[in-house]
Amino acid sequence: GSVTYDFGPAAVNYLYAKSYVNGTNAGSNTTNTFGVKVPYDKFTLGLSYGSGSIDSYATTATTAVSKDATATDVTLGLTYNFDKSTSVYFLGSKSTYSNGLVQTGANDTYAIGARYVF
Repeated sequence: GSVTYDFGPAAVNYLYAKSYVNGTNAGSNTTNTFGVKVPYDKFTLGLSYGSGSIDSYATTATTAVSKDATATDVTLGLTYNFDKSTSVYFLGSKSTYSNGLVQTGANDTYAIGARYVF
């Protein structure tokens, strides 16, 4: 579920997501994400922060081993609008996770593109 409120000069949003996995690594993922989008002249800046938990376990022949973890994501987006139909954008995101033991990880994602609306 999500909700967005437009203040006029800026918009804020909140997203709650929950998913379930069945099978060997059964469990669930829960995410809470907050974001803001601010237009300024021909630019639009977007920023979001998400935090969540991964509750799962791996089943062996005799026991269930916990695989609980936490995850975070920070995303920054910038759009430049040439006119009403043409724009270019940049998107950067950093996601991290930790399972409370020694294992941690991170993923960086970047996108550059152009959009034309007919």
